[in-house]
Amino acid sequence: MSDSKMDSSELKRYSISYFTSHISHLRFLFALIPLFFSTTSCNNYAQENKPQESKINGVCLVAPRDSTMLRELPKLERISPNYVAVIPYAFKRRNESKVNYMKENPYWWGEGLNGCRETISQLKQLGYKVMLKPHVWLAGEGWPGDFDPTKRVSADRVEEEWVIWEESYRAYILEMARLASNEDVEILCIGTEYRIAVKQRLQFWKDLIAGVREIYTGKVTYASNWDNYEHVSFWKELDFIGIDAYFPLSDSKQPEVSELLEAWNPIVKSIVVFSDSIGKPILFTEYGYRSIPYTTRGDWKNGEVSELDEEAQSTAYQALYQSWWNKKNFAGGFLWKWHPADSIYQLKGAKGQFSPQGKDVEVLIEAQYQSSN
Repeated sequence: MSDSKMDSSELKRYSISYFTSHISHLRFLFALIPLFFSTTSCNNYAQENKPQESKINGVCLVAPRDSTMLRELPKLERISPNYVAVIPYAFKRRNESKVNYMKENPYWWGEGLNGCRETISQLKQLGYKVMLKPHVWLAGEGWPGDFDPTKRVSADRVEEEWVIWEESYRAYILEMARLASNEDVEILCIGTEYRIAVKQRLQFWKDLIAGVREIYTGKVTYASNWDNYEHVSFWKELDFIGIDAYFPLSDSKQPEVSELLEAWNPIVKSIVVFSDSIGKPILFTEYGYRSIPYTTRGDWKNGEVSELDEEAQSTAYQALYQSWWNKKNFAGGFLWKWHPADSIYQLKGAKGQFSPQGKDVEVLIEAQYQSSN
């Protein structure tokens, strides 16, 4: 997960005070009428929204700050998922390689071991399956895709720094494997968007997968960045080809569904061919769009966009669903993201971010997920 996908609220992850109030909201169904009843999009959506084979209809859950927020989890039913991704963060300090995981997190309860256990337990009581998806927060250094010791140490120290990272990262992921095994988690993701590390440290990843398999018997995947999945050389050791699917599709301010479908076509064909060559199904370990204009051009280009546009978000979701959810090679996906309490999403500057909460797109997601659960 890159910094560009972090809401302003998450930048305060390790601060003590956060939010206090809960503000109720309405779902604006009528704003979807033009989207559904335009001639092209209505016909396409009706065709693609017919009953489908069961998919992984998932959502990435922001970890609860404290245990009281677990009472908000039943609200997930608004979008009818069958899977929820639990995301315990570790962190790496600036100018260091060591990955640190706080088993008892005093700042963010849901990211520690006990918080993860209770969250998973509550989700399972509500009938959801779970993917455990550990992420690493690179303090002040961008995102895991840029992690590369060669950029900050002398040549004679590079291997030493890689080993420091490997040993600490292995300890973190094997801890997650034990957690996943003990809590009967259905899917474990062993990494997220390590674009350089997957190329340069192939044997480490193969050994890590073998170590995970000794502990955990469920499904295992890795979350590659959208532009990096072809450079991951260990897919055959895993159960899914995991992709964080933030593909740039259009530079238009508010593109039509037809334009986005056309943009998806070559991407779909390329990934399906790749899936066939590997012999593994495709899983979107993350997907989603902000509720802003230009939302389909690539979120890393939209840092300064503050205007809201829920229709653009809904259109982008519709095109993605029509392009993917009827493909046999496609296992499903996890939308990014859902906050455990709606009140967090009423904070200043948050409404144009990724979460579908309280937005028009909730209705579309619910319809798609219900049709393929």
